[in-house]
Amino acid sequence: ALLSLLFFYFIPLFGIAPKVNLFLFLAFFGMLGLAQRALANRLFANGAKRRVLVLGVNAESTELAQAISDNPQLGFRVRALAETTPIATYASKEPLPPGVDIIEYSVNLVNFVQEKNIDIVVVSPEAYRSPQLMPLFEKTVHNRVEFMRLADFTEEITGTVPLGAISDQWFIDTMGSPKSNTSIA
Repeated sequence: ALLSLLFFYFIPLFGIAPKVNLFLFLAFFGMLGLAQRALANRLFANGAKRRVLVLGVNAESTELAQAISDNPQLGFRVRALAETTPIATYASKEPLPPGVDIIEYSVNLVNFVQEKNIDIVVVSPEAYRSPQLMPLFEKTVHNRVEFMRLADFTEEITGTVPLGAISDQWFIDTMGSPKSNTSIA
């Protein structure tokens, strides 16, 4: 505003009309706003993020990893997706976001969580049958590692629940709670 005032009132040599002055004002502050937003997104992209491990490799977990990668302002970073069966289930139809790895079933998840400083373990429905889940829970819950269901974590991040992550238990828990404003995607 001060710049516009100087050009319009005190330096009449430029012959700037009020309409041109308004346009210059809007263009300057519009660019300034875009630069500020780009800088904030870059800072959030490189800043401290909560590290996430997703147990289960499926379409819903890869979509979640992509949603987190596309939105760095959320404050999360998916470190890896972990296979929950000895048979690899990941088909390379959908590429994984950069920096997200697939962990084979044979990898010791307790060591991985400790080495990579994982903050949140997201458990997909098929991972509940994995023999790796209970030892992982027992050995890492004391280190303040948070465990969340895939449906709940995705709902928290995107506001929707993926159909593949819904189970009978999810319906019982969700419909029985006062917070049932969930939209299903």
